[in-house]
Amino acid sequence: MPTIGERKADDRQEEVDSRALLGETADHFEDWFVLARDGRSAARYHEHYEGYDPGEATAAQVVRVLVLDERDTVPRHAWLPDLKNLGFKVLQARSLRVVRLGPKTYREGNFREIAEAMYAAIDRERRKNLAKRAAEQQRIHLVRKF
Repeated sequence: MPTIGERKADDRQEEVDSRALLGETADHFEDWFVLARDGRSAARYHEHYEGYDPGEATAAQVVRVLVLDERDTVPRHAWLPDLKNLGFKVLQARSLRVVRLGPKTYREGNFREIAEAMYAAIDRERRKNLAKRAAEQQRIHLVRKF
């Protein structure tokens, strides 16, 4: 399927009032770009595709898109070639995608990575607390000796 902005001599192009919106949820676990005609349809698509309940997602317009191939259907997630054609610079294409438009950098949300970071932070806090307790126990032991 052609991406946004691609033009071929034999393809008819259709002017469509469409936008590249960033589909977001409060947890930011699965945030990424959605191509849609408006914010409401982008948010509903994001909720449906990612498995969120109605009303849990929002969508903020990042770029206005005017030309879509007539065979292209929206809403849908934006692919990296779409974003490149819209002026984004791709900083990371594998695993968690990262793109930049102007001074702003956008990073793909990923539940697994966020969960791993959360568990790592909990583990660091747990280790810090254990070390604190061990130091306290050492002080108590030294005080009892004297």
